[in-house]
Amino acid sequence: MQKEAGQRYADRSGWEVVGYFQDLDVSAEVRPFDRPDLGPWLGEKASLWDAMIFSKVDRVFRSAKDCADVAH
Repeated sequence: MQKEAGQRYADRSGWEVVGYFQDLDVSAEVRPFDRPDLGPWLGEKASLWDAMIFSKVDRVFRSAKDCADVAH
């Protein structure tokens, strides 16, 4: 459901989707950069994308510091 909603948003915006992340069963204590699926998109794959679409903020960030670190 979330993946499809993100795809529809990208389609409406005229954006090409270059990949997805899905960190199931990963503790909220794990920073976004250290997550097994999301981490590479914020590191070595960061040059491949210009925007990130997610259904809920808490799917990516569990703290204001994590949000600020990713934005930086």
